[in-house]
Amino acid sequence: MTNMGKGQVGTNKALICLWLVMLLLLSSEEMRSDGCEGHDSQTWDDNMCVKHGTCNVVCQREGYDRGRCYVTVCRCYKNCTALPI
Repeated sequence: MTNMGKGQVGTNKALICLWLVMLLLLSSEEMRSDGCEGHDSQTWDDNMCVKHGTCNVVCQREGYDRGRCYVTVCRCYKNCTALPI
């Protein structure tokens, strides 16, 4: 019996597992059980958004509690108790 966890087959399995975990994490952000709502900002100007707190004001103007930067996307959140700062 050979060890199927080594070599190219093992690498492919590891990449598939990582991809599935990433997909699960991204989808769980959308479907919070605590009523958390998250949407991309409609008024963000698509500039680089890397400084912490940059898009909070934009999101608050849109009626959300706070925003988080993701490179060129400002994501706004409302009613999120478990979201890190």
